[in-house]
Amino acid sequence: MRGMWRFFSSGDLELVHSFLMMPLPQARHLVLLALKRRLKRHRGQMALIRPKHIARELGLAAHPALLTLIKSILEELDVIEVDGSRWVRGPRRSYKSHGCGYYFLRAQPAEVVASEQG
Repeated sequence: MRGMWRFFSSGDLELVHSFLMMPLPQARHLVLLALKRRLKRHRGQMALIRPKHIARELGLAAHPALLTLIKSILEELDVIEVDGSRWVRGPRRSYKSHGCGYYFLRAQPAEVVASEQG
């Protein structure tokens, strides 16, 4: 079989539809919370976050329309504060047929950099 069809259950589609129909500021807030939870568990200095990861964190199916909305919200973000750490959105990574991902880099706190310099 060359391709595999992905079918979404009616419950999955209802959840995706309700997320897509909510006001944009509320959807932006939920995506930001899911991203913060994901980055909070990350232990390294750099994280690769895909819209599919955010959808899973929210408990939603990876529907293409939902992933496009999450992608547009992630593109608006520049800097995120998570538990005292600053995460800066780096370059976008695109895949041939699997969508895209975003690098988030953990920035050093300003007081640590200042104490090392002086």
